[in-house]
Amino acid sequence: MSNEKPEPSKPIHDALSLDGDPETVKAFYANWANSYDKDVATNYRGTREIVDVLDAYLNNNPNDSFKDRAQLKLADVGCGTGLVGEVLRNAGFC
Repeated sequence: MSNEKPEPSKPIHDALSLDGDPETVKAFYANWANSYDKDVATNYRGTREIVDVLDAYLNNNPNDSFKDRAQLKLADVGCGTGLVGEVLRNAGFC
């Protein structure tokens, strides 16, 4: 099994390449809005990577109160589709 990460889809690659100009960013996301959820849900690994990092940290932490994932209190305060919350739930954090 390969550890290589897949290349991001074109919309995600383009989003990561934005120059930060507010008007450019606003126009880009306005144009991407109709397919954003589908593109991010199927082509973006960031959500899984965030949960993997959290899980690895908790597994290596000697504090036993971190062992019961379902009892942890977590807040997903990002702005987005809620995909991190879904991945957290699927990993046993809720």
